[in-house]
Amino acid sequence: MNRQTSIFSNRNVRAAFTLVEMLVAVTLVLLMMGMFAQIFSIATSSVSKQRVISENDQKARSISTIIRGDLAKRTYTYPLAFYPGEDSATSPTPFGSRAGYIYLNTNDPASFSDDFLQITVNSLLETENRDTAAYYGAAVPLTDRLAPAAHNQSLPANPNQPEVDGGSLAADFSSSSPAAQIAYFIRNGNLYRRIELIRNPIDIAGLELDSQPTSSIGNNFFAGVGGDGFFQGSSGTLSNDFHTFFDFSATASAPGSPNQFAQFIGMEALSNELTSAGAATEAFGNPLFRFGFNQVTGLSREFDNTADRLFIGRYTHAETSTPCFNWPQRPATVELSFTSQTAPDSATILGTSGDGNPNDMLGCPVSLDLNTGLVRQFNGKDDVNDPTTFEGRGGPRQMEDLLLANVQEMRLEIWDDRMKRFVVPGYGSVTDADLDGNGNPQIGDYHIRRNLQFDSANIRFWNGPLAPYSPTAARESDRQPHIFDTWHPVLGADTTGDGIPDGLDFDGLAGIDLHEALPPYLPLRFSPPRRPSGPSSTIMPNDTQLNSVGAPANKGYWAASAVYEVGDVVFTPWSDVSGDGVFSFNEISEPKFAVAYRCISGGTSGTNKPSLATPRQRISDGTVVWESFDNRVPLKTMRMTLRFVNSSNGDPRHLTLMLPLGN
Repeated sequence: MNRQTSIFSNRNVRAAFTLVEMLVAVTLVLLMMGMFAQIFSIATSSVSKQRVISENDQKARSISTIIRGDLAKRTYTYPLAFYPGEDSATSPTPFGSRAGYIYLNTNDPASFSDDFLQITVNSLLETENRDTAAYYGAAVPLTDRLAPAAHNQSLPANPNQPEVDGGSLAADFSSSSPAAQIAYFIRNGNLYRRIELIRNPIDIAGLELDSQPTSSIGNNFFAGVGGDGFFQGSSGTLSNDFHTFFDFSATASAPGSPNQFAQFIGMEALSNELTSAGAATEAFGNPLFRFGFNQVTGLSREFDNTADRLFIGRYTHAETSTPCFNWPQRPATVELSFTSQTAPDSATILGTSGDGNPNDMLGCPVSLDLNTGLVRQFNGKDDVNDPTTFEGRGGPRQMEDLLLANVQEMRLEIWDDRMKRFVVPGYGSVTDADLDGNGNPQIGDYHIRRNLQFDSANIRFWNGPLAPYSPTAARESDRQPHIFDTWHPVLGADTTGDGIPDGLDFDGLAGIDLHEALPPYLPLRFSPPRRPSGPSSTIMPNDTQLNSVGAPANKGYWAASAVYEVGDVVFTPWSDVSGDGVFSFNEISEPKFAVAYRCISGGTSGTNKPSLATPRQRISDGTVVWESFDNRVPLKTMRMTLRFVNSSNGDPRHLTLMLPLGN
């Protein structure tokens, strides 16, 4: 017994952990769990971050592909604005590379949510992109309301209609075309890409079909009966809601009159050739025929009204598919609720001008709802006479033109070749010297002082969505336009013979005479004097090139019996054709300043003034030899900057695209 007691009493037995050991163990466990939790949190956050980055990258790639694809298919591949009266027979630049138009407007340079771009495209152009897939849009089958009851109303029997342009004789409620007008703009945080197809009817049995849809017996599908302005679908229902059913370029025939109907514009309008009479037929280069432009004044509709001046860009599908929009089939009408509006044309004509033209900001002011991002007059449910009526979300085609949501910025800039940097067209000011640190004038190709549409007598710019612009206006957006436009050769001619040098005809009436408006910018390597002689003949700054003896190369207008050195540059002189003693650009022979003449052999000029219309030709003049050259500078590159955020966590993403515009 004593032996057992001795044995047990000598054993080193521990019954449990001490308190200190427990605390140490728990602390270690907690540290390990915290580390694991932190590692797991970091891994989860990293995965989430990578997912957001991947989503943003995917959006950036998609947007980049679409925008680059559109710009690669632009029809205007050599961005030189047309000078007045430019003709393909004498122009230094082929008209084939100057089809359609490029229109760019940055509006207020301090805001990056009101920049706007609209171009014409043709998928069959394969210079930069070999993909020839057509552009698609909506269309419905049409029936001839004037045809006898026994007349075959099937699509094969009446192939001259948009539904068939897609290549199918079975109704699929869609159509296609290789060409279109495309507009890019931001509204309410959404980037929109609005497409208007340019009709290209499929030739049937070797016959070339007219752009205006007609039945097999020659009746106009859209002219209606007795001027009612309704077209009839295959279901037998009548409608005047043109853009609800058709994504096609069209203007209003006889706008505002009882006989108004949609006049389709076809592929031939891409050509900017002058007719034999010197007039512009349906040509997209002329703003009168473009989507979203007022076909009466040629001004782009980009804002809601003259008081609020909220940017809308273009009407969206949500707005143009409402029952009251109608245009161009019929005038737009005051919107009523769906339940009370049984006949869309029975409501009051929208606006104060009486023509119901939604592209006329002055005659048809609208109001933008900042909550929905829709124009209240075309939101689908609102009764403008009753503010308590429920706000609608638009017509049945809402969101079809949405390209990207949560966009905070779309910034457009163009390359100024004279300044060697990207600029906003119309930068600078009309009155400031704009000097750099060394006292040199900073007046590039797209400086506002080079805007050809400036009316110096009235100190106004008369062209643009917020025209007229005054350099002394309180708001920057009202001071000067920021527009690049490729224009049309019929514009800028002195049609009234008033001899106004700047090409504008100010008759005291509302609006402008678009046909006497010069292009906003026509960049030149060498600038001509404003007048042949006198204090106003100063040559534009930055013509700093020197001739072979180190003197300024620009000698202005050619003069007889004058000494010229190698490298001197001259322009075709003015001749007082009218005999009124008043200088007019229209009295300078074609191609005016598009071609200039460089002295390649010095001497004294004679009486044989330079008059070669084609570059790289030579002419002897006394003991001087001149060589003609294209004096114009095309727009080479555009820079587009997009900033958008991820909807899940708000992470931003910047996307900068360098978009070459020359071929």
